[in-house]
Amino acid sequence: MASEGAYPIPPGVVANFINPPSLLHGHIALHTVFLTLDTIFLGIRLYTRKVIHRRLGLDDYVIVLAYLCIIAFSTLNLVADKNMLGRHMWDFPFTRQNWINAMRPFLIGVYPYILAAATVKSSCLLFYRHIFSSSRKTMQFINAGIVFILMAYTAMFFSESFECIPIQKLWDPFIPGGHCFSPKIQTYTNAAINTLTDVCVLLLPIPALWGLPLAPWRKFRVMAVFGLGLGATITSIVRLAVMPKMYSDVDVTWNMSAVGIWSVIEVNVGFLCSCLLVLPAFLKRHLPPGFRSKIARLLPLCFGQRSNESTNKTYLSGSERTSAYSHSNGTDMSSLYVPDFSEAACTQTTSATPKTSLGTTTLITSENANDPEGQSRKESLSPV
Repeated sequence: MASEGAYPIPPGVVANFINPPSLLHGHIALHTVFLTLDTIFLGIRLYTRKVIHRRLGLDDYVIVLAYLCIIAFSTLNLVADKNMLGRHMWDFPFTRQNWINAMRPFLIGVYPYILAAATVKSSCLLFYRHIFSSSRKTMQFINAGIVFILMAYTAMFFSESFECIPIQKLWDPFIPGGHCFSPKIQTYTNAAINTLTDVCVLLLPIPALWGLPLAPWRKFRVMAVFGLGLGATITSIVRLAVMPKMYSDVDVTWNMSAVGIWSVIEVNVGFLCSCLLVLPAFLKRHLPPGFRSKIARLLPLCFGQRSNESTNKTYLSGSERTSAYSHSNGTDMSSLYVPDFSEAACTQTTSATPKTSLGTTTLITSENANDPEGQSRKESLSPV
């Protein structure tokens, strides 16, 4: 057993190998809280999409993959802390095997972290594809965003893989031969790209939402739902800001674990924000009417409303839809309907509604049924 720490004891500090200060218990609490919330809100998302909307999309399968990556990431981080990573260097009983046991799970955990971040953001953009499928320009930006995220995180994955040759030298510097590149440039570049992609995912739907034919205060309410990702963006920026701490002094074991907290917060907050995008539909189904009206003052409880004949709305057949939208710049509107963001629409009860072969319904107001040109100027949203 080692009788000294991995680094000389600073003046006035007494080494403690028995019960030293450690980040382990705080990390256990943090991961437990987030994994519990992740499980609950993933369940709400899948329930909403499968039971309420009666369909699962590609974005839902991608977010499930993100959930599995987060579990792997959390497990590896907790194993590293259990192996004494979250101690000060002078409280770390240094042997080669102790060092490997602490560093290996933490550094391998970078890979599920990268995959989790990529899949969470990809899931958001795939969700946007469903919502904004009637807007060619917005769809082009969304598709470009998906390609950028896939390319960026693929590059990050391989840059981490080739940081050391052989890769085992990452956690075992005593391996003879081989070499490692300086980690600073790579670490800061990856963190900056991570923050940039967060900002892009956050801002991408704003122009399309602002172009909706709604009163400004209603636009802000709709944007508030899509703006939930601001939490993930803020934590990403904070993570980038605290990154220099890893290289600020020799207390590597403590600093790496402390900075890792922000990686945990960032990826989990992003995951929760992605799941919360479907929350209005869930609340609309299950909130009592009294609570529903109160919540509706803050957030829209629906992004569209199916209606029956009594609501002065008109369902169109496939041929009628083709005629009505023949001037809509070639955009396929067959699975969309014009959104009604009014609280009255959100609280209406609906009878059995016709469905298309895609499981969705096209709905336009009767006053616009004969105005395809005017209709084509509006941004349409699919139900969330």
